[in-house]
Amino acid sequence: GGEGGEKAAASMGGDDVRYLTLLGLVEGHLRAGLELYRQGAADMARTHMKHPGDELYADLEPALSARKAAGFGPSLEALAAAVENGKPIAEAEKAFSAVMEEIDKARATIDDLPDELKSLMALIRTAADEYAVGVKEGKVTDPHEYQDAWGFTQTAKAQLAKRSEADRKRLGQSYEQIAGELNKLDAAWPSLVPPDKVTTDASVIYGAAARIEIAALAVK
Repeated sequence: GGEGGEKAAASMGGDDVRYLTLLGLVEGHLRAGLELYRQGAADMARTHMKHPGDELYADLEPALSARKAAGFGPSLEALAAAVENGKPIAEAEKAFSAVMEEIDKARATIDDLPDELKSLMALIRTAADEYAVGVKEGKVTDPHEYQDAWGFTQTAKAQLAKRSEADRKRLGQSYEQIAGELNKLDAAWPSLVPPDKVTTDASVIYGAAARIEIAALAVK
């Protein structure tokens, strides 16, 4: 779990799956950070905004270069600085949108639907790993990992929702199956700022990851 879970996710599957998964991990941290910032939890938000630049991006840079994709280090730094310096939420959201645009361009260098689905599964497996570290016996014992798990799940949901109409037709029933599994996970986070009690166990998220993998395997 924890950072080990992220490293494990980034080593799953072939090169393209690892690349897409790393992009998803970066996005997940930023999504969690921005939502916490929106909710006024600036201290928590800062740790999520700093993590991609401090650790994940260094692993991603060689993969970006190999695919002739533009880097987005400066945009990451600008977003982290906006949150670190307590800028208005509108400014942080603008910086977030700039990073997302560059991440989407980097992601667009891969055009392989099965690999893209495998990366979504990897994100949910990682979310389960993080949740297992962050939640013990109904208590949030590690808020950062609990929030990471939310960010990775939201990233998977966002990526699935962006599928083109042609992709959705190709996915067929698998699209609804995967979307249903992702939507059911919302209950695992009653709130992003840790509540007193949660009723979900990491096994629920692991189960969803397994069912997403089965649905993805049906797509050729």
